Amino acid sequence: MTSCPFFENYFANIKNKYKNIYHLVKCYTINAFKRRLPLVRNPLLKYSTEKLLNAANPDGLYFFKKTTLNKMLYLLYLRLNERGLNIELPFFWFKWGTLTDDFVYSELVGLPFSRYFTNDGSTRAMHIVPHANIEDFKKSIIDEEIGFLIRKYQDDRGYFVHDYLQLILNDVYATAPYEFQRTFNRGLYKYVEQFKTLKRKKIPSKLKLDSANVLQIRQYLSKLLNEFPNDFTELFDLFLEWEDTMELALNYNHTMSLELLDNFWDMFARSLRIRKNENIPQYVIDQWRDRFKKVDLIKFEKELSANRNELLLIHLDNSQSNSDVDNIVNEMMDCAYEMSVPKRSQ
Repeated sequence: MTSCPFFENYFANIKNKYKNIYHLVKCYTINAFKRRLPLVRNPLLKYSTEKLLNAANPDGLYFFKKTTLNKMLYLLYLRLNERGLNIELPFFWFKWGTLTDDFVYSELVGLPFSRYFTNDGSTRAMHIVPHANIEDFKKSIIDEEIGFLIRKYQDDRGYFVHDYLQLILNDVYATAPYEFQRTFNRGLYKYVEQFKTLKRKKIPSKLKLDSANVLQIRQYLSKLLNEFPNDFTELFDLFLEWEDTMELALNYNHTMSLELLDNFWDMFARSLRIRKNENIPQYVIDQWRDRFKKVDLIKFEKELSANRNELLLIHLDNSQSNSDVDNIVNEMMDCAYEMSVPKRSQ
């Protein structure tokens, strides 16, 4: 069988063409993979996080969730600082204590902080701690402090105690920069949690508090008024308006009173993180400050104004009703007096 030069050249060209394409794709894939490899700028932080997960919840059980890791990592950060070891945890104070900034964490570790959590909020299994290029004596200090921290919230059998999260939160808030935070979050906010729904902690649409509950909330408000931090002078007038609106809500709409609490704490926390944070780049803080002025503060002021106007209308109607009642009572007293005068003269 004779060969055909045309077809031989044709198939040779195709082979070379696809060979070149394969080579290009291979090179591109390798380079892309290299670019995507996590750059660990802070191996101490990465090791501390993964060692804590490995020691506290290696199987990724449901009980150990995002909140727990956030708070325990912060407490570990403080303890390591006392030992002269700074893992440079990027955190800020927010609504429920300290939070690790996901973006800054990923810049330092090469992986986002959210990588350690599943969709339901529990932490991922960590049976083996990945290799970390840090000195052995530093590993020993980290391991020792993690062991101490975990045992603090466990019973004699090595299980976390029933209310371990509340104990952790108490320890976190013991280091809070303002007494105002402790009173609001660990006092007032914790007190009103009992009035929300059990499953999803929602505010009931027709909430009715008894007089003892209202009195307790008013006592917290009075304490907060005395503890408002001097660092937040630009928010003080707004706080006074909110506090007065809370008093109206406690008179006329208890559901709204809890909504007002949520709204204020959300706004205050967004201002708080601007002032109280560590290891957060300035450009990130500037973004928070810009958003607070342009979005968060304006949103809160609008909601507060709408709620206040609604309550003032109720107050006005109630005042008018009381005035009408007073007028009727006065007229009846006058009439009774006039009727009694002739009888006395007789």
